[in-house]
Amino acid sequence: GDLDGAEALFREVLEGRRETLGDRHKRTLRLIGNYADLLREKGDLDGAQRQMGDAPEVARAVLGEDHEDTLVLDAKAARIEIALGEADATPLRATVARMEAALGAEHRITRKYSKLV
Repeated sequence: GDLDGAEALFREVLEGRRETLGDRHKRTLRLIGNYADLLREKGDLDGAQRQMGDAPEVARAVLGEDHEDTLVLDAKAARIEIALGEADATPLRATVARMEAALGAEHRITRKYSKLV
């Protein structure tokens, strides 16, 4: 697809979401994670890490440790760290284990991320 066009759209929507909902709303946090994931897919690993920022920590504080959105942000952050060479798969494995405990082994998100470890 058109990753550059998608990036421009993400930037625009994120700006609006931050203005209307703030940085701590779950929809904003989810969008931050998706935008960071797009940047990772484009190969902009530093941009992905910058975009992700403290979103996983904010999600833990606002939504809770075992909330689906928190778990996905943790998994996406781990994938960025792996791509940057800053971590092995251990943090991602730990997040998948938390997904299994919180969401179940057969949950679509657990299954998606368990394929990556």
